Amino acid sequence: AFALGEARGLCAAAEASRTSVLGFSDGASYGLSLAVNNADIFGAAMVWAAGFYHPPPMVSPKPRIFMWHGTDDQIFDYSTISLPLRRRLEAAGYDVAYHAEEGGRHVCPEPPSAFCDESL
Repeated sequence: AFALGEARGLCAAAEASRTSVLGFSDGASYGLSLAVNNADIFGAAMVWAAGFYHPPPMVSPKPRIFMWHGTDDQIFDYSTISLPLRRRLEAAGYDVAYHAEEGGRHVCPEPPSAFCDESL
């Protein structure tokens, strides 16, 4: 609660469309949950190897979601965790840009520059 209050204060002058949260692994899951539940602060979430998120009861507007996941991730399985997560987000109306890193494992890679350019 304290950190979120600080973020609200720091981002008060910035448009939500210009602020993003990013994270890797459990941090990605937390960042994704923060963004979808606080779209008034965060216009986008950039997440690597997210495993879950806490969906909001009903939110509008919805932040853009940029997801990366390795197809050989041994921590958060690509086919049983990442793909269903992507489908749930899309079914809930989120704009999801998704990048599957063929052969990628559970590491934080260089993000594709197209995603970074699009999110800024």
